[in-house]
Amino acid sequence: MGKSITTTMIARLVEKGVIDWNSSIADIFPVLTPDGNPAAKITLSQLLSHTSGLTENMDDADFAKYEKSGYVDCETARRQRLSIAKKYLNAPLLAKPGQKFLYSNLGYLIAAAMVEKATGQSWGRLIRRQIFATLNLRSAGLGPPGYAQTPGGQSRDQPQGHMPAARTYG
Repeated sequence: MGKSITTTMIARLVEKGVIDWNSSIADIFPVLTPDGNPAAKITLSQLLSHTSGLTENMDDADFAKYEKSGYVDCETARRQRLSIAKKYLNAPLLAKPGQKFLYSNLGYLIAAAMVEKATGQSWGRLIRRQIFATLNLRSAGLGPPGYAQTPGGQSRDQPQGHMPAARTYG
């Protein structure tokens, strides 16, 4: 669900002229990749179509830090996405951008960082405003399952997620 909803949110921003499918890493983050770095030419479209040449995932240590920060607050999650983007955009690519399909969760994280930079808003806020509010989805949410107070205590009132429980996500 995360990739399809992220892509839909980004498509709405493209439609509004906030960002372009051909926006490159260098366009959005000119200081993130040094001159000559092939990652600077990766486009938003390549990130979302798994043709950026990036590795599939961040390493386990980075994932553990990101997983924790994502449930703390939006600003911490944004800083962490930017830090991960900087690290992996300066690592060797597995293929030349646009040349080969290589499934990459990391590409979506970097695409989220790009739209955060372009809009000045967090990924979570963009999803809420561009998708949930537009569709008048009042009970939709992000992150791990929620819990409702019931006469017998708490019970899960949302599907089981694959992340640890927490209060906020952004």
